[in-house]
Amino acid sequence: MPENILSAFPQLCELADVASPEEAASANAAIREALASQGPDGLRQLQAVMEYEECDSLEDAAAIAAHLNCYSFVDIHDFCEATKAELLSKGVDKRALCCFDYETYAALTHDFGFIHTSDAAGIYLCRTDDSFQLPKWQEQDEMQGPVM
Repeated sequence: MPENILSAFPQLCELADVASPEEAASANAAIREALASQGPDGLRQLQAVMEYEECDSLEDAAAIAAHLNCYSFVDIHDFCEATKAELLSKGVDKRALCCFDYETYAALTHDFGFIHTSDAAGIYLCRTDDSFQLPKWQEQDEMQGPVM
């Protein structure tokens, strides 16, 4: 994992560019700590979820990094290769594979009600725990007050 995690991919770089040095240092430490237990795919997963959640602050990026367990991830390349092999073994003509809807099939086979495709990260993802909210959504809920 890079020492400066905020340079890992463009969206983090852009957020770091507009943050104060203190905010950037704090977010860098928080994201590094959260990703330490995520294994080699942690950065790709963070990138995919930041895209999905329309992350627009380092505070949100750090919160997402700490809550990656609220999402399920499927590597697109591995899934497509396994699906192609499965379809060919069932007699599907190889020429038909270019027309196959891998995203929908991933949603069906992984029991995702909704699926997001992050082409940049090469991951299909689905939020599996709705109890996690980004700080910006919590602030909006507090400003709006209780729903009558």
